Amino acid sequence: MVNRENPGVENAQEIAGLANLLKPDKPKESPARLAGRHGAITDLEYQTCDDDTPKRRRSAISKFAKRAHKKAAKLLGYALVLGTYEAWETASAIWQARLTETERAALAWAALRSLDHDDAVTVAETALGRAGAPDAPLFSEMDQAAFWAERAAPDELAAYAVAIFRAMSRADRRDFLSYAGRAAA
Repeated sequence: MVNRENPGVENAQEIAGLANLLKPDKPKESPARLAGRHGAITDLEYQTCDDDTPKRRRSAISKFAKRAHKKAAKLLGYALVLGTYEAWETASAIWQARLTETERAALAWAALRSLDHDDAVTVAETALGRAGAPDAPLFSEMDQAAFWAERAAPDELAAYAVAIFRAMSRADRRDFLSYAGRAAA
């Protein structure tokens, strides 16, 4: 728990707002007033209100972005701050409702491109789900095996193929190799 006696970090400046908790007697001043006092406000950045109080102009994003895009960006901030599975799961569900499929695909593409190849593959497999162990057949073993193989990751396919091949009798191995040779040709 964060309180004045036990801030929980060495440097209170690392957590926004914590410095104000540690010094409650100091009145808060608006950044605009502080900047104005030190001559940092320019006409391009601020407009003045009727009472000559500087008022920050809206950015191009806030003026022209779609409402859904603004909300999606804000949600990204919340998910990053919270950093929990539940926060990202909620972000995913809300983005599905607010953003188009193309926009969501672009977000996923950009995020995956920011990772190295192996990490990107791991993330994609985790998001899409791996096939796992084959289920009990609904109709026939061959139908179920084909269904599973379509969804399995390459390393899953290789692991099961090797294990299955090793478990076969010598006669079944010969028959399988004969079939595989014909199928590959």
